Amino acid sequence: MHIPDEILLELVDPATGEPVGPGKIGEVVVTLPNATYPLVRFGTGDLSISTDEPCPCGRSSSRLVRIVGRIDQVTKVKGMFVHPEQVEQIEKKIPEVESLQLVITRVGHEDQMTIQAALKSTASHSDELRSRISEVAREITRLRGEVVFVDRADLAGEERKIVDKRKWE
Repeated sequence: MHIPDEILLELVDPATGEPVGPGKIGEVVVTLPNATYPLVRFGTGDLSISTDEPCPCGRSSSRLVRIVGRIDQVTKVKGMFVHPEQVEQIEKKIPEVESLQLVITRVGHEDQMTIQAALKSTASHSDELRSRISEVAREITRLRGEVVFVDRADLAGEERKIVDKRKWE
């Protein structure tokens, strides 16, 4: 994506706000010189990579290679945004569930969503429960996912409701 000359676009380290160089992942921060409604160093929350390499079209200005993710837990899966609050909604609708975590991976060029479900000690693993979790998740997120029963200790970074394991190369 070419960066128009009319705007100042920077990629910065989300933790420090310091600019990162070409080829490094950083948050997209934009300054728009609009007299009526200027934006100064507006953090978009998008993570991207820039390059100074000449573009095949002939332009030689900096450009964004691609958007690689978000700095918050809102995650785009198969074109749909998934929010941590949606995972909590799924948990509330299924009393047998103690905790859920969505794990996003990429197989080839396709996103895959796995729903890791840690059940309460009184609940038992069953195909009916697996099916119900899958259906409620589809209703809330509009995405299908494979349900895998796990121990609570196996949830990666339990406070994170969405774990994005996709590799952006």
